[in-house]
Amino acid sequence: HDTKTLWTRAAHGNKKSDLLVRRGFGVGIVGAVAETGVLSNVCEAYSHPRFDKSVDKDGITGFKSKSLLTAPVFDADGVVVAVVQLVNKIPKHERDARRVTT
Repeated sequence: HDTKTLWTRAAHGNKKSDLLVRRGFGVGIVGAVAETGVLSNVCEAYSHPRFDKSVDKDGITGFKSKSLLTAPVFDADGVVVAVVQLVNKIPKHERDARRVTT
């Protein structure tokens, strides 16, 4: 968390890609969640102003994002150290959001 950079390897199904995706805190939905520590539940990704279309557009993920449930992960001191994002989850949004935060 010292670098304020998030990174992930894109996955498609059960296959991990060698492509590394990096985003700074504050960039896109994932970055906003990292910066604020507040869960984000987006039902229509392309309609959200913070959605970073380049991950889909550049073919990194190999699919089109529709819904995004994005939550911060905190260390023992309450500092955001990671972000977890569920993509294209079958909607049960309110219940899923409660599960992720507990």
